[in-house]
This record gives sequence, structure tokens and C-alpha cells, in this order.
Amino acid sequence: MKGLSPLWEIPLALLSFASFKVYKFTIYYLWLFFTKYISRERNEWQFLDQKQIDKKLTIPALLAMAPRWNTNCIASKSGNFLVEKELTLSIEQLNDTAEIWTLVVYGFPSAKTLTQLSSKGPSGASSEFNWSIADGVATLKVAQPQHVTLSARLYKIKNNSKTQLPQVTADGREVLKPIPVSRDTNRFFETFMEREKPIYTVFHYYTYVLLKFKDMLPQNFVRWEYLPVGNPDTYFIYGSMEQSQRLTFNIPELIKEKCAIYYNYYTLSSFPITYGEITHTTQITESAQRRGTYLVRVVPKENTPLNYSDITVTVSQ
Repeated sequence: MKGLSPLWEIPLALLSFASFKVYKFTIYYLWLFFTKYISRERNEWQFLDQKQIDKKLTIPALLAMAPRWNTNCIASKSGNFLVEKELTLSIEQLNDTAEIWTLVVYGFPSAKTLTQLSSKGPSGASSEFNWSIADGVATLKVAQPQHVTLSARLYKIKNNSKTQLPQVTADGREVLKPIPVSRDTNRFFETFMEREKPIYTVFHYYTYVLLKFKDMLPQNFVRWEYLPVGNPDTYFIYGSMEQSQRLTFNIPELIKEKCAIYYNYYTLSSFPITYGEITHTTQITESAQRRGTYLVRVVPKENTPLNYSDITVTVSQ
């Protein structure tokens, strides 16, 4: 099935873009009002799981704030809390839980990435945010008091009895309790497409056109629109796809060994219709069932310098 003529695609994309911006603005300020004036500080990790997805506002909120669903990791976030001097957590527990993990610290309510810790070590250190690690415990020292939220992404969950997200303390007080991690957390994606609605296509259609003509547009703008909360530690490849097209990967052996590589096909409404892992140096994915976009995540396992531009991803029939 062919797409529309550019004479129709571009005006529809502009309408979609404007609609999405109004939608995102509305959702963001509703979320801000709720978190500042209604909800209490919750000292627990909150998984993106079936229970969370069943809440009426979860999907509309995420399609506004983080619409590129990551089907390949278990994701969890925290509520906001104040860190006056330091934050501590056990990385030993995270290492026992997943082969690859990242923990991103965001400012609240700005949602700006402040710093990051991962299975390959800390990053984003500065005079304002400085990590130190000793005896399996990570400590983040802040130069001035900050309200923050945490986001954890866990790849390749281990099969043992120690899988859990750790306790987090801020200035000696517990702000997040430890919580077990289930390997079945992402099972909700098996029936997720049943929740797709036409209105979501109205809001996200523009990303398909944006990526279709990405070579004609400023790359920073394209990246910002398509990856608004992309993990700083991950390398991304993305583009548009037509129905029946597929991806062909050619991955250098060193990158395949040192990284986990995943792909997603998203519908015009930004729902993940197909996804999987790239495990061979040359691999062809299944055909796309509909028009939409694709996103490839290259997640490094360790601090080895790699030239990600050596990866080639080709779209073909």
C-alpha cells in the first residue's frame, strides 16, 4: 500500500504536528499540576507493566511524553524527591538483576537529564553532579539541592532470586524501597495493539512524514521530535517504512559483541507493532505490516570505543 502524495502528506503532517504540540502541552501541565499539588511523594519504584497500562491516563500520557515505546527493556520510574547533598544506591543489586542497565537522573519538573549511571559506569559527571562508587554502592553528590526523578531501564534480566531494583536513599533517608523485578513485566505488549485508537494517529502521523523527508530537514530538529527522551547512553538509528518493507542489518563483529541491538516498527499512531533483537552480523527482519517508522537501539555493554557509523541499516522490499 503506497502512501499519499507529498501534496497531501505535508499539509496533513503540519496539522498533525500542531495537534500533537497542543496535546503534549495539555498533558504536560496536567501532569505537572497533579504531581505538584495532588499526588504525594511515593517511596516506591513504578514499573511500566500491565497494572500501570490498565490505568486510563497512562497510555495518553506516555504517547505525549515518551511515545517511542521500548519493548526490549523493563522500565521503571520514581516519583520526585529532594536531594540536598547526596543520593546513594546499590549497583551490586542492579548487576545481579540485569546484564545491561541504565539509571538516568532527571530534574523535576524540567525533565532535563542531569546525569546517568549504567552497568558500564557513570557518565555526565560535572562540578554539579559527581558519582563515586565503593563496595558496590554508588553515591551521587550534588552541588546544590535538586528535586529529581529516576528512570531505570533493565535489559536482559537474569534468571535468579536476586532480581530487584535497589533501595535509594537521599541524605540518609529512604526515598525508594527495594522492589522485586519480574521477567514477565513486559507481557502487556503481547496484546498492546488492541489499545490503538485513530486519535493517536492524528497526533503522531507527522513523525512518519518527518522521517520520510529527514534528509531535507535539520538533523537536531528531527532527533528532538522523534527521540524527545532518548537514553543518553544509547545510539539510535531511525527512519520511515512503507507496508511490506523490511530492514537489512550489517553489523561489524566488534559492535555485535559489545552491544545489544534492538529494533521496533511503530505504526502511524506510534504503537509498537513488531520488535526484536539483532543477534547476527547480517540479519533481515520481517516485513512491516503497515506504514510507519522504525527505531533501532544500540545499547553498549561496556566502555569500549566503537564507531557506530559502521552499522548499516537498509530499507527494502
